[in-house]
Amino acid sequence: MRMTRRSFIATTGVLATFPAVAQVRPPIRFAFDDVIAKAQALAAADFSDERDVEPPALAALDYDDYRKIRFRPEARVSLGAGFGLDLFHRGHIFKPQVDINLLEDGIPVELPYRESQFDFGGLKLGPLPRSLGFAGLRIRAPLNRPDVQDELIVFLGASYFRFLGRGQRYGLSARGLALNAGIPGETEEFPFFREFWIEKPKEDQLHLTLYALMDSPSLAGAFAFTLLPREETSADVTAHIIPRTTLARLGVAPLTSMYFTGGSGPRHTDLFRREVHDSDGLVMRLEGHSTWRPLVNPPQSRTSSFAAQTVQGFGLIQRNRNFDDYQDLEASYELRPSYYVEPMGDWGPGSVELSELATQSETSDNIVASFRPQSPLQPGKPAQWRYRITATGSGEPMSELARAQRTLISDRAARHAGQPAGARLFLVDFAGGDLAFYKSAVDELEISLHTTAGTIAAEPLAWNPHTSGIRARIFTHMEHEQSSEISATLLHRGKVLSETWLTQWSRDLAREQEATQPADLR
Repeated sequence: MRMTRRSFIATTGVLATFPAVAQVRPPIRFAFDDVIAKAQALAAADFSDERDVEPPALAALDYDDYRKIRFRPEARVSLGAGFGLDLFHRGHIFKPQVDINLLEDGIPVELPYRESQFDFGGLKLGPLPRSLGFAGLRIRAPLNRPDVQDELIVFLGASYFRFLGRGQRYGLSARGLALNAGIPGETEEFPFFREFWIEKPKEDQLHLTLYALMDSPSLAGAFAFTLLPREETSADVTAHIIPRTTLARLGVAPLTSMYFTGGSGPRHTDLFRREVHDSDGLVMRLEGHSTWRPLVNPPQSRTSSFAAQTVQGFGLIQRNRNFDDYQDLEASYELRPSYYVEPMGDWGPGSVELSELATQSETSDNIVASFRPQSPLQPGKPAQWRYRITATGSGEPMSELARAQRTLISDRAARHAGQPAGARLFLVDFAGGDLAFYKSAVDELEISLHTTAGTIAAEPLAWNPHTSGIRARIFTHMEHEQSSEISATLLHRGKVLSETWLTQWSRDLAREQEATQPADLR
């Protein structure tokens, strides 16, 4: 039917009597892409830390005074599904202002700072601004008992974070990124997390997801963390980085730990504590090959690089779980977690870098391990890495090969065995894997040895009933060489039975080992 002008007017007149209905659009949910967009905007502008200036009363706090400031348990924020949120106050060395948001059905709601959230332990700091923000956060969850919210993960200081599995005690740390870490003559830069967004989980949800915005003079970045609390808690991480400058010494998925003294290095402590460390070795799986590198506290700081076209994983591991070697009821080094990093997807060629810094104190983190991409990152060109970090206890998410459980070193034993001056003995205990199968055929096993300098030889392998494994006694000798890389692998008729034990030994380390041994062991 053809509509006339009159009928159109009449029709529109009738329609006009109905109220207009506005079209309501659902709110746009906050997502990781929004954090990436914020990082891109940061990277496009000059770096500024104006908002990170602390009020004078907070900047003047020393370590002991800062520790008096406690978050009140009654102020804990319930996230749902058993998760809770505590907050850290700014002050002392924790200068950057950190903004924290909750995602309520995908909509960001900023948590305001209130002095009433904290117990100041008698400190008189005067009125503090409501715009102060926070220094970091702690997530709690029913990790060890269903009725107790235990500490699960802490983000505090730069991009450091620490998390726990069941029955573990805090030890080493992970970081978002490392820049120029452990490089002599270079000033290390510490990127920091400027803002967090925490998704409130559904009641039947086992995991928790949060996002973080990174900033620093050299870069900006967006991070996503998905935490799954359990026997061995895991954190799935996505790191999206936008450089402001050329990044040649970038450390991806960095791990930071402490090694003060132990069997594989000089004695630095009193006799009743034979070992003091959060981690005792670096484990790597490069191009399908498993390697164990015992840590040392060297007389001079050093960095080692292990290049590979493909990295399947690396981690700083606490293998020694024997309380008798630590004898520390407070520190509980035998309960410290190991962190193992597994790339998701192909990271491309690069190297695992290990920095071991000389220290005279067990309070200093002197170990850093990370992945360094082969090619430097260029300004304005984003790069992204995805990986999983697992907090392990006695186990390691590695291969089924036997492991180098312990390394002991002695110059005296080498001399007693008739070795020439300058020789040293490395005693390496391999255990696990299929070694128990070869208990009655130890004489059929072989050990593949290699050194980059000097000479290396081994005595016949022996069965160790205390470890249900194999003990290797390896002698090395250097005359004029300053250092060497030494490696050993167990074989049976060409079949690899163990990971490769790899260590670096130097003449200055040998001198310090000799000088710091008790007189009755020299």
